[in-house]
Amino acid sequence: MATKRHYRNPLFGVLATAREQMVDFITHALLCDDKGVVRDADKERKVSQAYCGAVVKLGFDTVNNCNGVIVSLEMERSRDSAPAPVSSLFDQWTQERSAELAVYVDRLANAFGAPRNGTILGFSVFFRDVDLFLKRTPNATNEGYHKGKMCQEALIKQSKRWRLMLRSPPP
Repeated sequence: MATKRHYRNPLFGVLATAREQMVDFITHALLCDDKGVVRDADKERKVSQAYCGAVVKLGFDTVNNCNGVIVSLEMERSRDSAPAPVSSLFDQWTQERSAELAVYVDRLANAFGAPRNGTILGFSVFFRDVDLFLKRTPNATNEGYHKGKMCQEALIKQSKRWRLMLRSPPP
């Protein structure tokens, strides 16, 4: 593990420790409700290192958030009630618990600098509007595909902001 190594410059040791803290940061961001409280039953839960690494490196628009958040957390809570993993990024937005996933992604985007619950840039509000629009559209063709495509495209700008922040020099 990186934190077990001894570096000549103490800065590298601090950075290695920060990588471990990223899992805690992302988990806390996902599990906090709007009041900043994590349920007692979830206080010891953690999302996977692989999911966190993918989010940090790639952004949250290119990872399967349904499998990384809902499926993995429910597997820890109760294997019997955990939903089946989804195979594609578009499919994650057409599941039974997609509205809940939108709230999780909104929390995650907020932790990385995007507005939370905002009517303009908040993701959960956007998801609700897309869902209502497609439900009101008569005879919508391939509704699941369009819902998935709109939701994935909505995450691009927020995720791009995150990637730019990581690559930019400090202010």
